[in-house]
Amino acid sequence: MILEGWSFFDSFYMVVITLATVGYGEVHELSLVGRIFTSFLIIFGIGFLTYTIAIGINYLIEGHLQRLLTKRYMQKRINQLQDHVIICGLGSTGAQIAYEFSRLKIGFCIIEKDEEKQEIALKEDWPIIIGDGSDEEVLKTAGIERASSLISVVGDDANDVFIILTARALSPNIFIVTHAETEESIPKLKQAGANRVSLSHKISGYHMATMATHPTVTDFINLLADSENNSFHVEEIEIKPDYSVIGKPVNTYFDVDKNGVSVLAIFKLSGEAIPSPDQSRLFESGDRLILMGTRENLNEAISKLEEKIA
Repeated sequence: MILEGWSFFDSFYMVVITLATVGYGEVHELSLVGRIFTSFLIIFGIGFLTYTIAIGINYLIEGHLQRLLTKRYMQKRINQLQDHVIICGLGSTGAQIAYEFSRLKIGFCIIEKDEEKQEIALKEDWPIIIGDGSDEEVLKTAGIERASSLISVVGDDANDVFIILTARALSPNIFIVTHAETEESIPKLKQAGANRVSLSHKISGYHMATMATHPTVTDFINLLADSENNSFHVEEIEIKPDYSVIGKPVNTYFDVDKNGVSVLAIFKLSGEAIPSPDQSRLFESGDRLILMGTRENLNEAISKLEEKIA
């Protein structure tokens, strides 16, 4: 258009037939400058076009497009989550946590650095982000501002500390759970901002010792912990300030004979634990109740308990 003064369509058509090497002939007679330009267009344009096609084919063959589509699909699912749990680390512990949440239909997403472990999540249809849990942008992508909890099980106490510090800075009120490789790391993890820290070998040792000395008690605890069990289930609920239950006695909402739900304990805001509370005890704002019953009975009783002040 510039060198020969042709119209846009004539110029566009000339470029197309030149790069396509179809040999239809020139649209108009070319000047010397036009022929020089066309020569360079043939040498560099065809090379560029061939290279672009090769890169495109390689992109499809190597699965880059598939990974891009998968990433967008995962991000769309994560953007829809609210009050979910973020799991940092998809090792054996993280996978078991994800499996339990999946069975209980609890919203969650996973952050994992090892791209190869993505296949585990894809197989189970778990939302996953490939990245470092200590990276602010990665945590924001996981929706940490909307999440209720974060579990860090990357298998390294130092990395867990960095993840907890970053998460606490981004979301001061989020509930953080992690595990320690050594007992010496527990104070550091709590100072970093962890609300709860488990020591895997200590829990395992205690559980095995109890199995040897009190097997029936252990069987009962395992029964309560089994998410697939429908006979007994344990649930935790907090009495919020706007619940109409405040100031009313326990037996108004929970009575084994009436609705099959019992209150195992009440944890007060002060930290005091009241096991097997008296049925006439009044509910207070901030009380955390540990309830036991069938899943159906618990759901029904809790829905009534969560009724708010009109």
